[in-house]
Amino acid sequence: MLTTGRRRVVATLAAAGIAALTAQVVALHPGTTALGSPLTQAPCPAVTASVSVFRPGGVPLKDWREELAFDGHGGMWVSPIQDNHLERYDPNGNVTETVPVPGPGGLVLGPDGLIYANTSGGPAGNGVVRFDPTLPRPTPSVFVSGLPGVNASAFDGAGFLYVSTEDQPPSVLRIRPDGSRDTAWEQAAAFYGANGVAVAGSDLFAAITWDQRSPIELVPLADPAAHRTLTQLSFGALSREPAIYQPDPNAPLLPKGLDDLTVGPDGRLYVVGFASGELLRVDPTTGQSCLLVSGLVSPTAVQFAVAFGSFDPKRDLFVTEATGRIVHVHLTKNHTR
Repeated sequence: MLTTGRRRVVATLAAAGIAALTAQVVALHPGTTALGSPLTQAPCPAVTASVSVFRPGGVPLKDWREELAFDGHGGMWVSPIQDNHLERYDPNGNVTETVPVPGPGGLVLGPDGLIYANTSGGPAGNGVVRFDPTLPRPTPSVFVSGLPGVNASAFDGAGFLYVSTEDQPPSVLRIRPDGSRDTAWEQAAAFYGANGVAVAGSDLFAAITWDQRSPIELVPLADPAAHRTLTQLSFGALSREPAIYQPDPNAPLLPKGLDDLTVGPDGRLYVVGFASGELLRVDPTTGQSCLLVSGLVSPTAVQFAVAFGSFDPKRDLFVTEATGRIVHVHLTKNHTR
């Protein structure tokens, strides 16, 4: 099994390969695309996305920022995976606190007001630690340990925590509020390769990285065995399980290498493409998708601002990158006459 760090290096190399392949497709077919398919999604209608840098980047991979979560008290917590700690930013971009967490990854605000952080080292091994973000110099405690892997995480309305492993089935783990695992649910929902996870109402959505079709899986929380592919965001013939699919000739050509996703205040899914450098919006009912932002550099996670200074929780998003950058995206509705 690849460690998180090695998996990310491989993902970066894969992203470079995809970028080169895309350039070749464009060069070979100027002004058109193979099979009559578009290169990527059409822009989202009636909205303009403006992008600015909230935190400058550093050395790619070394300064990797993996995830972010808002604590509801004016702080944005970020996980730099190489630094064995979490960072808290204020709305002005200043680091106001650090908390020691070995190999930090996924972050989520729990229903109890605590920050839950995935860790791949220390006393929890592969597990989850938690802490109170309102305390001075917070001290994390172990919530669950001994997990087969950790990547992203999300809570449902009943207080169950879902942790993705980005690996073999089951790739979404279900943790009860007491810290025990619901293995029966996990086996019923078993599918390969979940990366980003988000819960909307009675459904869990999982973005899958290692699949050229760029799929998002939908899992009914009450009936996990009924999980299905909601949408495929790109053309693709190769995947890990099974190895070959019949490509959809109408799907966009550019593989996304999907990473994390979130549910917006409008109920739609917002997902980043690590390989494609995109922020996409997806309808959770129909699976229809559109492009909000392109030109990002290995984006890893996205969240809407929550109680974060003057940032609008309905229009302001933040995106972390493997470059170390944190990017601010502001959405403006276009008024038509």
